[in-house]
Amino acid sequence: MAHKSDVIRILALREYGGIYMDMDLFAVKPFDDLMYAPATMALQRKAGYDYFCNAFIMAERRSRFMDLWWQSYEHFDHTIWDWNSGAKPFMIAKAFSDDIQALNGSAIFSPLWTDAAKPLVDNDIDFREDGHYAYHGWHRSAVDLFDSLNPRAIREVDTSFNRLVRPYLGEHDDDVWDTIHASP
Repeated sequence: MAHKSDVIRILALREYGGIYMDMDLFAVKPFDDLMYAPATMALQRKAGYDYFCNAFIMAERRSRFMDLWWQSYEHFDHTIWDWNSGAKPFMIAKAFSDDIQALNGSAIFSPLWTDAAKPLVDNDIDFREDGHYAYHGWHRSAVDLFDSLNPRAIREVDTSFNRLVRPYLGEHDDDVWDTIHASP
């Protein structure tokens, strides 16, 4: 299913352009100053090498980078999790650097999935001040912590994540939450 999702986002961005963000990606500031490049992705580091993470992709309609990335699927390899969606686009970017803007990983993917729980339990990251454009929640790595969130906890517990989303809570969110989660 994940590989099918990768293909759908590539095809949609090739055809229409725009911004793709995973559902657990939270915008911290506008992307306006990133819109000068035909495509934009952010780096992440894994096992000592850099590659892209496709949880955030910006692209102009019919950008050369997206065309090349799509063409690379001719040699699709489902046996390596992030080969087609991370390593391949990174290799394309190295060969066609004028066609993509590679953001430093800290702009979107800090902390990495290996420390996914950190912003949910600690309060030492200020996403609005530390050069972030977005925060990736890595929901699959911190699923228990995300599932335990509720409006009251976001208001009352001081964590980096709660400070990030707290301004977007409405005054009736506690009531809505309680109604949705009430026992039948």
